Amino acid sequence: MRDLTGPLQATAIADLMQSIFVAEALAPSDPLWILSGWISNIPVIDNGAREFGVIDPDWPTGKVSLTQVFRTIVSKGGRIALVLRDVEQNHRFVGRLSSLTREFPNQLWWTLGEYEHQKGIVGRNFDLEGSMNFTFHGITINGEHLIYRTAPDIVAGRRLVLATQWQDAFDGDL
Repeated sequence: MRDLTGPLQATAIADLMQSIFVAEALAPSDPLWILSGWISNIPVIDNGAREFGVIDPDWPTGKVSLTQVFRTIVSKGGRIALVLRDVEQNHRFVGRLSSLTREFPNQLWWTLGEYEHQKGIVGRNFDLEGSMNFTFHGITINGEHLIYRTAPDIVAGRRLVLATQWQDAFDGDL
């Protein structure tokens, strides 16, 4: 388990996010859950020295955005489930995903709820929960608190709760 608090640990939070998304690009979870009140197409991987080019040669030299990482994950057979608040910013974000859903049907889902406010990323082997939205301010500026856990029983329990809670929204595909 690891506790992180922003903005004091903004660099550690960004590093953890990069590690999570690099790991997911290498071995995708099924599905990768992303929950956020607000989300934007933030850079999540720093590929400035091309150190991650072997994972996806199409990634640019420099910052790799969330949607670029999503493309890599689904192209490798991964599935992603987004649970977001129904706000204009999130509509713009999911609008950017429309080409991915056409190219990779049944691998990328989202639901927008009027009162949805959960935040976190839940993969096969980890659970990251806290107050952080997936935005520039959430990662670098706001006072946020995150808890990263890898205990198998906690992760399995969280994945079960999410699959049960959202199975109707995702047509039982999860």
